[in-house]
Amino acid sequence: MRSRRKKLALLCLCLIVLVTIFGILVRTLRASIWDGVSHLNVAVDNEDVVVWSIEPREKSAVRIVIPKSMYLSVGPYGSYRAAAVGKLSLLEKKDGSLVKKAIEESLAMPIDATMVRKDGVEDTLDLTDFFGRSFFLTIFSSARQGRVTNLSGIDLLRLWVFSLALKEESIR
Repeated sequence: MRSRRKKLALLCLCLIVLVTIFGILVRTLRASIWDGVSHLNVAVDNEDVVVWSIEPREKSAVRIVIPKSMYLSVGPYGSYRAAAVGKLSLLEKKDGSLVKKAIEESLAMPIDATMVRKDGVEDTLDLTDFFGRSFFLTIFSSARQGRVTNLSGIDLLRLWVFSLALKEESIR
């Protein structure tokens, strides 16, 4: 009788763990903003704002640099230098959405995702950091160093898988 209770308790515990894992997986998939197949534009705050335009079907990427001294329109906030928009976005607790809005308004270019440095983070991220075998180390060290992004873990995994097929000559 006692072993039957232990088996039932173990079965219930396993069921609870599986349901929890399934819930986390569903929530992560719902938070995903990129399907891995369609076009993706990512704005990265590196003082200069760098926009990566990724086209998975063509296995190509385009890098657009917005100089840190260029003024961008940030809606009701007015015009700010590109280097200050990320800080303003975090200060206003917008988690990078002001960077997205500024680029969309100023350059009429849709932005799907942003990655913004928090105060005190001096390192910059480049395409070589995002793409290739060192991708995971870069993303996880960036998260520890205080970057804010709206890319989910699934999006980052898809970006890494795409990067493995990307050749250096297909980056413009």
